[in-house]
Amino acid sequence: MTGAAIAAWRQRLGDPRVVTDPARCARAARGTYEGSPVPIALLFPEDAEQARACVVIANTHSTPMHPVSRGCDWGLGGGAPWREGAAVLDLRGLDRITRFDDVLGVVTVEPGVTFEALAAFLRAEGGRWMLNVTGAPPRASVLANALRRGDGAGPYADRWQHLGALDVVTGDGRRLRTGFARFGDGPLASSHRAGVGPWLDGLFHQSDLGVVLAGVVHLAPRPAALRLVRASVPDPAGLPHLVDALRTLRLEGTLRGSAALWNDYRAVSAGARYPWAFTRGHTPLDRETLRAWWGRPLPPWSAASGLFAPTEAVADALEARVREVLGGVCALEVDDAREDPSPAGLFLRGEPHEESLRSVYWRARAPCPPRDLDPERDGCGVYWACAALPFTGEHALRAFTLAEEVTLARGFEPMLAAVSPTERALHLVALVLFERREPGAEARAKRCHDALLEALSARGYLPFRLGSASRDALPPSRDDADAVLASLRAALDPRGVLSVQPWT
Repeated sequence: MTGAAIAAWRQRLGDPRVVTDPARCARAARGTYEGSPVPIALLFPEDAEQARACVVIANTHSTPMHPVSRGCDWGLGGGAPWREGAAVLDLRGLDRITRFDDVLGVVTVEPGVTFEALAAFLRAEGGRWMLNVTGAPPRASVLANALRRGDGAGPYADRWQHLGALDVVTGDGRRLRTGFARFGDGPLASSHRAGVGPWLDGLFHQSDLGVVLAGVVHLAPRPAALRLVRASVPDPAGLPHLVDALRTLRLEGTLRGSAALWNDYRAVSAGARYPWAFTRGHTPLDRETLRAWWGRPLPPWSAASGLFAPTEAVADALEARVREVLGGVCALEVDDAREDPSPAGLFLRGEPHEESLRSVYWRARAPCPPRDLDPERDGCGVYWACAALPFTGEHALRAFTLAEEVTLARGFEPMLAAVSPTERALHLVALVLFERREPGAEARAKRCHDALLEALSARGYLPFRLGSASRDALPPSRDDADAVLASLRAALDPRGVLSVQPWT
């Protein structure tokens, strides 16, 4: 039925918007690791109705479809399909900001709206509101990142908790809106997230039961006072105390935004490349060699967060509390962040940037471009291993130590970072970085990635986000959840057009 589906897509979209050229389809399968199937076609709808028509045609002809917003999910599969014989539904043409409420601070965006586009829009509207940005590139999709439960910086770090009124096409082609938006564009459609009755939004987060064509994003008021909190510990034994202190500040509300943690390897990778000459090509870079090469103080663990306040007096009180809690357990700096040019300062102000992305060029031998970073284009090898853990010093030390041991033992540097999207949980992201042109590096990196997830899961630290390389990393449910999810799949996508992920 593939040929019939392609013919129907051409009739609905027009020839230029249905691409079957093998070379272009092969480029669409390019990611930061091998193994992604080449799509049978690339579809480029211009609006929501065309996107829905594409899904209807796929369902009619039982042709698999893989929706992509901007394709910047690097380290987890990018924009490549997860199974053979699928067409890629590329939604970047749906790039409109359709509504903005300057009183309540909500904005409706389509999947093609990027972080940089929304930030520019908010500046043009007076700058009263800010979005919570991530380490993703500025051209990544705001909507897709929230739906995938990406982590942000600032007061609304748990980004998917600040998303609602979803406009969805289910796998069988039905259209629905969640919350009060199901009753039309009344005054509650964008201001009341849950609506009335069963809350359906969760069905479409980290899900392929439907294609989300738009959603309402909650914005944070831009604070009058903003301060950057930096902390570090001189040895790994201090990490649990730092984590417990950060949790205390998050739980009591002193830190309204997320706290970020990273190890020394991750810190170095943000501004440097692997010292191939210093090590004479030897890998991995052990910690003793890292410090000898770096040549200046390098704390094993660092952290950053922000103080968001309506006045300087309130900021002074928050800073005093931060110093009281953190001052005795770590080295501490608190600075005005309103003009801070560092990546951390940009994050806190809601200004998208590429600086965090530079880390993935760590082992790449090709030159890192000054801007317009593209790990896929530039041949960077990247796997992400993502695990959730309780926000306690004991669990953090256990999980981070385990991740470092597993990664170094398999020949890679432990590039570890964590974010506290909520007051009670940490999200650990371990990057496995490799040179794609090095013989055997791809296979070794995949084994390292798999070993990380296996070791962390064995301790109870399960993945909070999966990619095409980690779809089998979840243990089986110990209740009837799998059967319930199968029933939902049968109801919303009976022909399996969209459903490929293990949890649905």
